[in-house]
Amino acid sequence: MELGIDIGSVDSIVQYNAPHSVSSLAQRLGRGGRTMGKNILHFIATDEWSLLQGLAALSLYEEGLIDRFDPIIKPYDVLAHQIISILLENTGMPLENLKNINKNFRCWQDIEDDECIELLEYLIEKNYIEILENEAITGRETEKLLRGSEFFTHFESENNFSVYSSQNKIGEIPLTPGVQVGVNIFLSAQVWKIIGIELKSKKIYVNRAVDGNPPMFLGDGGNITNEIRNRMKSILEDKNYWIDYNENIKEVLGKLSKENLKYEKFQWVEKNDKVGLRTFQGTKINRTLQLLLNMLYNEINYKLDDRETFISGPNIREDINKVIERNFTKYEIFLYLKDNPEIVELYLSSNKYRMLLPDNLKIKYVINNKLNLEGAKTYLGCRD
Repeated sequence: MELGIDIGSVDSIVQYNAPHSVSSLAQRLGRGGRTMGKNILHFIATDEWSLLQGLAALSLYEEGLIDRFDPIIKPYDVLAHQIISILLENTGMPLENLKNINKNFRCWQDIEDDECIELLEYLIEKNYIEILENEAITGRETEKLLRGSEFFTHFESENNFSVYSSQNKIGEIPLTPGVQVGVNIFLSAQVWKIIGIELKSKKIYVNRAVDGNPPMFLGDGGNITNEIRNRMKSILEDKNYWIDYNENIKEVLGKLSKENLKYEKFQWVEKNDKVGLRTFQGTKINRTLQLLLNMLYNEINYKLDDRETFISGPNIREDINKVIERNFTKYEIFLYLKDNPEIVELYLSSNKYRMLLPDNLKIKYVINNKLNLEGAKTYLGCRD
């Protein structure tokens, strides 16, 4: 359904747990009701936060409101893939034409000349492109990309890492930005704490968790939009939204409202004997807030459970104020990510052709598309 494939008449749609955007929900609903002229949706939520998120998406949809679409800014990885594809199709290209590819194709004109040259130099250095006199052709490393049948698509198969306890493999999990040293995961009927991640060998090392912290949710449902998160908070604040809900739903919402709306600005919440921050912000802002908190001490002290829009760490009340005072810039984030390439790899784990990019362009891509510094500063109340 997400690919737009015609599957014929659909009587009703079952939404299992919450959609990550209103547009995603609308797309699925649009597949049904063609025969009867009426859309029927069955929404199944397996926990309270999925219920609240789903209700928020439905509420916005019923009002005819769609979340803002964030276009990908400067998709360097797609450009790299297209350069190799063009060289394959034409069995080469004059080097001068290749250097001007961002000028000759309108879709790449937002990529700066120096960025295009940096990308080409990297592809040449890594033998994805070979130069013969004034002609560019595909290099030896490109042959490895063509061994499979998936080169011409950008759909990424799940990026699974093997999980080891001591020397024993206990299973596999997908690598997502939430998979970090110090978090707990549930695997093979046990709760484990991640103690190390090896990106090149695709291995994760764990010990049995004894701290009592709950395991993180391993699913990756996409970026949750700000519109949905803001409506989630509005539903908890305003009982007028509850009128058509049954008593079971009202009971869950009442509990969430009581636990998560205790303060005027920042919603501090106690969870597992620790204080954390319930932000009610979109995934990109939450990801940025977590990064800024960890930048304070250059350590991974703060964990993000984006599914519950919750950030936790040792001194979050004090450190949030320090983040506001520091008022980090994009350049400071760039330098931090330059020194911590493993974080960049986590953010880009779903980008199939990230290996075609030099480090600088990877970091720029992350800052432009995976983070939202302006949104985080607005939430914190920072002044430029």
